[in-house]
Amino acid sequence: RAAMRGRGRARAARRVAVTATSTAADALRDGRARYEAGDRMNGLKAFERALESEDGMSLETRRELCYCAMCCSAAFGDVESAKMYLREMQACGLDFETAIADPTMMRMESSALMKNQLKKFAAGEGKSFGTVQREQYERDKANAAPTPATSVSGLRDLEISSDTDESVEAIVKRVGILIVLSAVGFVALFKGGMGIMEPGSLPFEEIY
Repeated sequence: RAAMRGRGRARAARRVAVTATSTAADALRDGRARYEAGDRMNGLKAFERALESEDGMSLETRRELCYCAMCCSAAFGDVESAKMYLREMQACGLDFETAIADPTMMRMESSALMKNQLKKFAAGEGKSFGTVQREQYERDKANAAPTPATSVSGLRDLEISSDTDESVEAIVKRVGILIVLSAVGFVALFKGGMGIMEPGSLPFEEIY
């Protein structure tokens, strides 16, 4: 009896799997017919409903559903949704170039720009809008990071060697030395100038 119950459960599981596969295949056919008739919105809804029921669906059916949903999203100009379905389609083992070149698959009807974006994304060259936004946010955040505070305003841009004392007292001392040297130099230049201006100090000057 236990063996009979086990065989009965196995048969029931197979029936459920066959039903799920048939339902997904029916949804695929229905969605393709709607898409080819120009009713892309309801075609996309049929593909999405089938993708939501994962139990018992074959891998071939699932990746074709992803491809069809990608075609619908591309036709609407929704690049982010198209990339999402493309990523899932590739995870199921279907290559982008192979899919669009297969005459048995649903024809992709979108702009050349959209196809080029998806082609680059499939090759790993393109970035999604969300990725671009996140990278931009991280760059802005890094650029807006506060500059480390310093105790003396205006000294953060000075280039100071590693063996130089960077304390406030040492900086003030060095500034004072520079002021004293500047004053001494000014006095020396002033005296030299006054000496030149005295009568008879120039060798070529005539004295009357």
